[in-house]
Amino acid sequence: MWRSYILLVLIGSVAATGALAYAYTNWVYTGMLCILVMVLGAWGIFYNLRAICKSLNSYQWCKVEYRLFESKVIFIASPKGTGHFDHYESHFTLEYEFGGKLYRRTSDKINLNLTNNFPNAKQASRYIDEVRSGKYGNKVLVDPNNPNVAYLRPGVTRDQLGMLTISLILFLTSMLTVLGVIVWQ
Repeated sequence: MWRSYILLVLIGSVAATGALAYAYTNWVYTGMLCILVMVLGAWGIFYNLRAICKSLNSYQWCKVEYRLFESKVIFIASPKGTGHFDHYESHFTLEYEFGGKLYRRTSDKINLNLTNNFPNAKQASRYIDEVRSGKYGNKVLVDPNNPNVAYLRPGVTRDQLGMLTISLILFLTSMLTVLGVIVWQ
């Protein structure tokens, strides 16, 4: 939980410093902005590489049958009721047994996608039905060292690669700016 607060403070600092760098066009604020963005990019690279390593390790984990314990589709209204960003989210919980003990894992932690956003309830329900019918198999991969961790699909997700790419862009762009290779005018 404290990592979320640190990340939030870092993002807020980037926004505030970015506003100062834009308003005053001063090399001090621009340098501070670049350093903060570089730190944010480095954090993203570290975080995503850890997640990718865990995803790659999941090929070696134990396969155990699961059942869909519960599922629901939630409507998320757009801010201020504009309707432009209304969407539906599918949420479900998988239940599996490992070492004689029951475990549950929620849909946001099973290595499919970062988000399960859909434009309508029918598509969100269809996604849950695909999981229920075994589209991704009828077994979860359980980390034998930490049975609370289980993935529905092994390997690296496109979301992980996308976030790693964004983090690399943030880090490299700010580093090249500090080094004077990139000049913003």
